[in-house]
Amino acid sequence: RGTRRPVAGAEVVVVPSSTAVAATGTALSGADGAFRVDSIPAGLVGVTVTAFGYLPLHERLELTASVTGTARLFAMDPGFGGIPEVEVVSRARRGAGQQVMTRAEAREVPGTAGDPLRAVAALPGITPASDIDSNLYVRGSGPADNAQYVDGIPAGYPYHFQGVASTFQAESVEALRFHTGGFPARFGNRTGGIFDLVTRAAPPNRLTGTAGISLVASSLTAEGPVPGTGVSALGAVRRGYFDLVLPRRVTDVAVPSYTDYLGTLTRSTAGAGTFTLEMFGAEDAAVAQVRSRSAPSAQGEFRWAHSYHVGAARWTGRAGPATLAAVAAGHLAGNSVDLGSGYFFHERPAEGYGRLAATGEAGPHRIEAGMEGTYTRHRLDTYFARLPSEGQGSYSFTALSKIRSSSSLLGRRIGAWVTDRWEPGTAWSVEAGGRVDGDSLTHDLAASPRLAARLALSPRARLLAAGGLYRQPPRTLELMPQWGNPRLGGSRAWHAILGAEAERGAWTVSLEAYDKELAGLSVPDPALVYVNAGTGRATGVELLVRRDFSERVAGWLGYTFASSWRRDGPGTAARPSDYDVPHAATATCRVRLSPGWSVSGRWRLATGLPYTPVTGRAVTPTGEAMPLFGRVNSARLPPYHRLDLRVEYQARFDAWTLAPFVEFLNAYNRANLATVVWSANLDGERRIRQMPRTVFGGLEARF
Repeated sequence: RGTRRPVAGAEVVVVPSSTAVAATGTALSGADGAFRVDSIPAGLVGVTVTAFGYLPLHERLELTASVTGTARLFAMDPGFGGIPEVEVVSRARRGAGQQVMTRAEAREVPGTAGDPLRAVAALPGITPASDIDSNLYVRGSGPADNAQYVDGIPAGYPYHFQGVASTFQAESVEALRFHTGGFPARFGNRTGGIFDLVTRAAPPNRLTGTAGISLVASSLTAEGPVPGTGVSALGAVRRGYFDLVLPRRVTDVAVPSYTDYLGTLTRSTAGAGTFTLEMFGAEDAAVAQVRSRSAPSAQGEFRWAHSYHVGAARWTGRAGPATLAAVAAGHLAGNSVDLGSGYFFHERPAEGYGRLAATGEAGPHRIEAGMEGTYTRHRLDTYFARLPSEGQGSYSFTALSKIRSSSSLLGRRIGAWVTDRWEPGTAWSVEAGGRVDGDSLTHDLAASPRLAARLALSPRARLLAAGGLYRQPPRTLELMPQWGNPRLGGSRAWHAILGAEAERGAWTVSLEAYDKELAGLSVPDPALVYVNAGTGRATGVELLVRRDFSERVAGWLGYTFASSWRRDGPGTAARPSDYDVPHAATATCRVRLSPGWSVSGRWRLATGLPYTPVTGRAVTPTGEAMPLFGRVNSARLPPYHRLDLRVEYQARFDAWTLAPFVEFLNAYNRANLATVVWSANLDGERRIRQMPRTVFGGLEARF
């Protein structure tokens, strides 16, 4: 937004937000808007920017030793009274396997409806499950191998309708930090990727917000100070209305309704630190009438519901030279499916979480240590077939035995970590550390070493490396009595990453190679239900060419060459995993044609996903048709490619902006396939298409 001209001669003041006393550093921006403030301690800081003829800017940033760098100032929309604002755009120095996507980037990626978790799939190493499923495959691992956080708070499963879209709006998110591998020791219990959404810091001096309406949902985001309290607040809510515009009963089509919300209250005090109360969650429901000639017992009304609610308290402050951070959170969720003639699946997990961490500097060393704990209660009531596992392409609900279960599971997990980042100069750094995790459900107590390094070849070129051992507990369902194997253990993965990165002007080029060795994977077993007999490997090379989004013409080009395979037990043949995509390329571009008009496009090309073909049919004693399957993942869908376009116009007024937009999804109507199934009587192949050409539009008012 705005002219995007660099702002020169602005004064930048950086202050520790936990003390709000003396400035840590000051700087003046140059002719290109660039500035640099050195020797900033890690942790939350407040940034104030003042420039003649502009409204002051107040931002909250979280600084770590692995995310630092030069920033630039750009002119933004006019504020109240017609005085323009400034925006800070930083180019973060990252570690191996790390990326950051800003709110502006997420909002302008076509085909994502501003969904930050769907937008990151435009970068290398991350593949969406399908056009209507934003669950993410990360470097050959599945969605269950990833962890999602909001401001460092575990978010559980933050998706609508099992992955159609995430429950977060781009307007409430400052940035999305994600690790595709080699993540530091403070993250545990996952072998895939880490996604950490950072919510916006409400401005302390005025009210701002966004109201949006589209063909499928309406939303409102507001942020600003609470008068007379010293508290700043952020609130966001969204309501989808498929259920209001579609018939209440649609044969074989679930009519969905959904809502999501996020709210924060933050107060910073001199000497006492920064306190934040935060809550977020979502509610989904759908209903349909199912008619199936091949499965008469599944006919009837289908009802599905999902919800989760998280409440948390966060505190950040200083104790002498150390920065302390504490989190306490509670998580309640529910999943239910009712189908046909008495089939049901009701799951109610609840979780309490706490974390305490400390970070301090000692000469060239930056030391971080912390501990976390989780208490879990999981309730399961079912008369349902077990859900499919990875590689179970031969899954057939009608052919599988139905499990009647009514049980609860209580568990505790604890973890502790320490890292030492040694940076004797500006040329190189090494971060060594590890964590220890204990699990009362699997009776495991295990250590996981981690190592990362960074070598600057020049001020704008560097080598990156990271690796270590990563562990993941089994899914709670797999441990439930009657449903799973209470003696099942966790899986583990060795990560190794080597990369290089170079900058020139607004351009950044990065190249990374990775290798993941997987062991102890859970696989189905006829006697014990699940056993830790699976192994696997994922390797790949990723190229990313990126142009800074602060420029008039911006975007990126990414390419991934990769393989992901599994073995389902000793002596079994290697096969492609469900997440094997050997080739994937994405080109994303945004052009600002004028101060008001902008156009953007995204084109994606990828190898089709593997699937298990049906080779014949059988009939059960009850008369229901049952498919016979070939080798697991021995067939592959045709190549996938799709073009999405977005056109937006911003009409600026004294105190607000009106921004209508239109998106053309799958612009040239490519007939991509989601999967291949067989007809109701199993006498032929039925190809399920992904999203056809669709026009999607809406209107946003920003104030």
